[in-house]
Amino acid sequence: MRTLLSLTLILGITLLISCKQEQKNESINPTIIYGGGDIITMQGDSPEYTEALVVRGNEILFVGSLKDAKSNADEGYKYIDLEGNTLLPGFIDGHGLEKGKLADMVILNKNPLKVQEEDIKKILVLETIKEGVSVYKK
Repeated sequence: MRTLLSLTLILGITLLISCKQEQKNESINPTIIYGGGDIITMQGDSPEYTEALVVRGNEILFVGSLKDAKSNADEGYKYIDLEGNTLLPGFIDGHGLEKGKLADMVILNKNPLKVQEEDIKKILVLETIKEGVSVYKK
């Protein structure tokens, strides 16, 4: 529990700092599937993992298997391979990753639930996504 509280505090501070970065002007495909890494939904009393996440604009459309994500995405979707990195909810509104919620997320280079407590401070934020828009990218 202490590790989860530490993680929440670190990510919250990191997100506040990264949101001040200049927003990049990127063209965004209306539907994006995230997969290929640890996607932590933060639903329930303990962290849960899912294989894929579908986002359109600023809304999460689907959370589940990659196969089902592809069938729930619009034609011409963009697939973002997390390359083994970790995607977490952004803790902006204190919500998890679930259908109908805002796409506020953080992509980290390591899963904070799988590293030693002393290594949490070494985790890097690779990207911050607020309402479906990348506001920081390393």
